[in-house]
Amino acid sequence: MSDLKLERARIVSQEELYDDTYLMWLSCPAVGRGASPGRFLMIHCADSLDPLLPRPMSFHRFRDVEGERQFAILYDVRGRGTAWLSGRKGGDALTVFGPLGRGFEIDSGSENILLVA
Repeated sequence: MSDLKLERARIVSQEELYDDTYLMWLSCPAVGRGASPGRFLMIHCADSLDPLLPRPMSFHRFRDVEGERQFAILYDVRGRGTAWLSGRKGGDALTVFGPLGRGFEIDSGSENILLVA
């Protein structure tokens, strides 16, 4: 059974960390339940069909807030889609599709982890 979902995600918060680099926290229980390291989601970055294609975003972090699993994306503004995304704020909604990719587990006792791509 596939855990892929096309859903509306609520932006919990968005912060510009430094020049054109943003950290956005999202709440979308249907997508968050299947999220894990190594997986990603597609975010539709427009109010219309321009730009047409959604943007792939990796899950950056996870947290549980009052029993709700939230996840963060970390991104740089590189074009029209991410420029539009950078203008969103807490409370706004986004159309997301995922989780995609092949996830993996990280042992909670691990201290030093090396990922090679």
